[in-house]
Amino acid sequence: MHGSGRGGGVLIGISDSSRIKVIQTYIDPNFEIISLDLEFHGFTFVVASYYKPPNVKNTNDIISWYEKQTNPNVLILGDFNLPSIDWTTLTVKPGPDHSMHSTFLDFVVANNLNQPIDFPTHNKGNILDLIVTSMDISQPSSELSASDHHTIHVNIPVDHENIPLDNRVSKTFFKFEEANHYELSLDFHCLGKSVDNMISSAQPIDHVWNELKTNIHNIATTHIPNYPATNRKKHWYTRSTIREIRKRRRMKKNLRKDNSDLLGNLRNKINIAKNSRTTIPIIM
Repeated sequence: MHGSGRGGGVLIGISDSSRIKVIQTYIDPNFEIISLDLEFHGFTFVVASYYKPPNVKNTNDIISWYEKQTNPNVLILGDFNLPSIDWTTLTVKPGPDHSMHSTFLDFVVANNLNQPIDFPTHNKGNILDLIVTSMDISQPSSELSASDHHTIHVNIPVDHENIPLDNRVSKTFFKFEEANHYELSLDFHCLGKSVDNMISSAQPIDHVWNELKTNIHNIATTHIPNYPATNRKKHWYTRSTIREIRKRRRMKKNLRKDNSDLLGNLRNKINIAKNSRTTIPIIM
């Protein structure tokens, strides 16, 4: 989706191999907002992509969109063009459009939302691209891109306990040190000839690829001892740790500039909890 004029445009892409299901799509007819209601093994959330042109002097569009949401799990990403907000101190720097910046910051604070990006996202050193969310997410990272904006990476942790056992991805572990290398070599040699014959006879590439994948898996499971992974409950992910994670938001405003041992201990507990969760990668 792209508005008129130079720059802008919003897009949400989901990998074909992803297990995320799209429940509903929303495209704003007047503003550059697109959102998807998504579901991942019973966990539902909303992802929105947003762009505010520099000449637009308010953020009423995205605030109005958020107020219409009924799902408590919301993630908004995009170019907000609000460089005067200091996200470390949650204050607005003196300068033009002070009222617009203050209104949006008040909206984030009043709704107990989190905006974790505190590093430049533009090659001129400004923080223009934001992640505004009601969910616990990983600390974002960035890297240079072909654009004047940086690429932002972030993960959405999903508790393993919330994923039904029959929906979890089953894994097989191979004992490669006990493999029958002689039989592997013979079967893969025959497989190579079979693939060459299929290509020579101009069979569809999708068919050749599927045959190759299926046969590699069959050969490996036949000649390499293997065993399925077991689902073990993460005993360290306790109610106490969950409370600490939730407390992080309430304490964040006061602790962002605090270098005390309390902040370090809190971050360690949060990291321990996050290691017990599946993550949904998000790239902006």
